[in-house]
Amino acid sequence: MTLGAINWFNNEKGFGTIQTVCSGTVFLHINSFYRRPLGELKRKQIVAFKKKTTTDQGESRATGCKLLETSADFGFLMTLLGQKTMVDIRVAKGNKTSEPDEEHYCLLKHGTLQLFSDRPERSFIDTVIHYFDKQLEEARFIQFCTYLEEIAIPLIKTDDREMLEQTLYCHFYANLTAGILFQAWKHHAFRYIAYTEGMDYEIPEEIIIAHRDELGKAEWDRIRQYSYGPTFFSSE
Repeated sequence: MTLGAINWFNNEKGFGTIQTVCSGTVFLHINSFYRRPLGELKRKQIVAFKKKTTTDQGESRATGCKLLETSADFGFLMTLLGQKTMVDIRVAKGNKTSEPDEEHYCLLKHGTLQLFSDRPERSFIDTVIHYFDKQLEEARFIQFCTYLEEIAIPLIKTDDREMLEQTLYCHFYANLTAGILFQAWKHHAFRYIAYTEGMDYEIPEEIIIAHRDELGKAEWDRIRQYSYGPTFFSSE
């Protein structure tokens, strides 16, 4: 599935366009939705869809469309992790004879608002925890936490943002896997598993061995300082 933002849509005629990061402008018809949205479609709404080329000139249209509406759609949004997420949305000027302006638009940011702006904090927490437990690939853990820290958590209505962060990070710690621990260690991102920031921690030697192909010189130099460092290198 590809994600994009509605560039414009005529609800009376039932068609418009979607703007995407990589595929450019894609034609959108109301009949392309698996289930029609309850309300009118609006500019900037985020849509998940499959792209279909319809002409010899390479024109594209959206099929199998899904408007991001519920917590169950959070997985669609997370496909954007690690990708470029900025698109340019046309903004019509008051003077119809002039060319429209373009507005830079972050799909991750506005997709998060679309899903959670009218929902309680607990809904966001439950959605994030469910995605972490059931869908998150260990190799994308840092990208996921960076998204939470820099985009999602600042957007969520809460009385205590720090407590919201710690609720999530403590869950990540309580459900820690060897792969997640390795990612936190490699990227010096122990705060994402509720460890004290700014400190280094030795991780079990067997985790180092399991991920040895992912280590560079900086990581090997770091390991030399650990309690098992001399033994580890003497056995190489």
